[in-house]
Amino acid sequence: MGKIIRYLKYNLLEKGEKIFQHLIEFWWQNTSSPLIKYWQENNFRLQPVPLSSSRRLWRGFNQAEVLAQLLAQKLKLPLVDYFRRTRTTLPRLRLSLNERKKAVRNSYQTNRPSLEGENLLLVDDVLTTGSTLKELAKVAKRRKANQIWYLVLSSKPRRQG
Repeated sequence: MGKIIRYLKYNLLEKGEKIFQHLIEFWWQNTSSPLIKYWQENNFRLQPVPLSSSRRLWRGFNQAEVLAQLLAQKLKLPLVDYFRRTRTTLPRLRLSLNERKKAVRNSYQTNRPSLEGENLLLVDDVLTTGSTLKELAKVAKRRKANQIWYLVLSSKPRRQG
């Protein structure tokens, strides 16, 4: 799964949305319906992990945003744009855990004065170390968000040692 996603991201494959649709459809058919009902009943909002403007311009799309749009339709949940990337960092593909944490530190801001009472479902394509999602959650918690969940298409197993 990780190889497919990297290929889509770094080879600028425009057919990625169709592939994401098939993956989401597979997930939809094999997921727990009580969880989806919980998100709906508790007014969760889908927030894609934002890209820097330069990376978005280079790539032509934000894969997390494409996923979040497809999920919003499927889950019948609103899509929001509460966060923005405040600085461009090096691609984290080959960085160590500590380098990844440092790379995303203070890289996000919210465009809202308060997120009080908001329930957010942060959407990303791949969870490697969790540094990006943890950084976004930290910003959301500072703005008093209520519940923050992560939803990723794939996770990369951590190396031992």
